[in-house]
Amino acid sequence: METAGDDEELSGRAFGKGESFVLDFGDHQVGYVSFAADAVGSPPDAPLKLKLVFGEMPCEIGENFAQYDGWLSSSWLQEETLYLDVLPAAVTLPRRYCFRYMKVTVVDASP
Repeated sequence: METAGDDEELSGRAFGKGESFVLDFGDHQVGYVSFAADAVGSPPDAPLKLKLVFGEMPCEIGENFAQYDGWLSSSWLQEETLYLDVLPAAVTLPRRYCFRYMKVTVVDASP
């Protein structure tokens, strides 16, 4: 992994379609995730689609969960796909997570 900056540097940066970043929380976290999302530039004409993947080790966030075929139910895999229709948005995920790393991918967004 390559350091992209601290939390203040990342909070001021805009991410577009296809871009991603990984947050390292420094130690293991257990609980509910909340964050804020905002639009940059002209008002968005399409929802923001985000994919979040959570892991306790970096290798876990690099896995393609779509190909998972294990004995454990895939509903336990720690990932979320969100569609944010209105920005800015305050988001609180309904599930409880156990993780150190969180990968955020902007799947698609208004230009």
